[in-house]
Amino acid sequence: MSTFSSGDRRGDAADLTELKDLVLLHAQAQGIPQADCAQLLRSITSDGAGTPTSWVDAWSAAAKRHLAADDHLLACRHYNMARFPFVDGPERAAALRECVTAFQSWATPHRITREEVRVGDGRMPFWLSAPPSARGGSGPALIVVGGIISIKEQWGELLPMARRLGMTVACAELPGVGESSVHYDRNAWRIFPALLDRLAELRGVSEAYVLAMSFGGNLAIRAAADDKRLRGICTVGAPISAFFTDQDWWPQLPGTTLRTLAHLTGHPVDELQERIADWALTDAELSQVDIPVRYVASARDEIIPAADPALVRRRIRDSEVLEHDDVHGSPQHLLETRLWLMKSLLSMRGATVTPAVLGLALNMRMLQNRIRGRRR
Repeated sequence: MSTFSSGDRRGDAADLTELKDLVLLHAQAQGIPQADCAQLLRSITSDGAGTPTSWVDAWSAAAKRHLAADDHLLACRHYNMARFPFVDGPERAAALRECVTAFQSWATPHRITREEVRVGDGRMPFWLSAPPSARGGSGPALIVVGGIISIKEQWGELLPMARRLGMTVACAELPGVGESSVHYDRNAWRIFPALLDRLAELRGVSEAYVLAMSFGGNLAIRAAADDKRLRGICTVGAPISAFFTDQDWWPQLPGTTLRTLAHLTGHPVDELQERIADWALTDAELSQVDIPVRYVASARDEIIPAADPALVRRRIRDSEVLEHDDVHGSPQHLLETRLWLMKSLLSMRGATVTPAVLGLALNMRMLQNRIRGRRR
């Protein structure tokens, strides 16, 4: 648990407004109806617990209503928002436990199992799809990880896609996020070799592709420089180098991002930049990445400096960057991002027809957006 100075604690109106803005991307990504989310957020008056209008209680009450309606996946998503952005006390811890329990209820009929791997002194639970073939073949793995805020259950709806993809799908978490007790430090990239070893034991998997959000992309790219079992990476808004080293960038970072990093690393906010500056990926590490890397960037990203996707373009030989005119995570371009990432993943595996169809759909969607932009 981190040591915070009094200025690091959240709870004032500005912090609550920032939290509400940030949660919209994660709610959208999970398919929580926008109108329902907006109505719930309007009712919340404090970031905490103990009253009907507090953050944890309001989201948890909505989750309980979905449980009563036997919608375990939607209940899981609301409990996820209740523990958001990280567990800082018993109320958010309880919300996380309920989130995992609700997800388990949804996952069991889909033959999705809960597995675990040891990484150093910590443990990393993960969800594993049913085998993609009725004959028991595993195919390559698709490893899905979020960033410093999103838990493995947030991406769990990808697990039943295993058969259509012809892949074994595993959803995991970054060190310290959700249920992971792995320490988050410069060597946190080792979660990928450890997970690959475990998947080899469980399913005989010998190679994997990675879909990694934000800080997950940083670890995946670092792992790819060392572990040749990784065959391709798709990422969204990943910090690469400048995020960690540019001292002029840090003062404008969202407080929620800083507090979450402080919580995960154990470093006080006012020491954080200095303590994690050496997490920046070096030119030598990037030059060792000889697999396809596909990166979604946001032109108005408030977290990741533009120098980072630019560095991916320059230093990783097989790289492509799709840039949206949007903020971190490109919440206004979720469909375009999903189409491009799926097209990219399938192309990495050598497919041709389906990526072409997805590419056509993506081009049509982007054309529609440009036309709308001209009409405004």
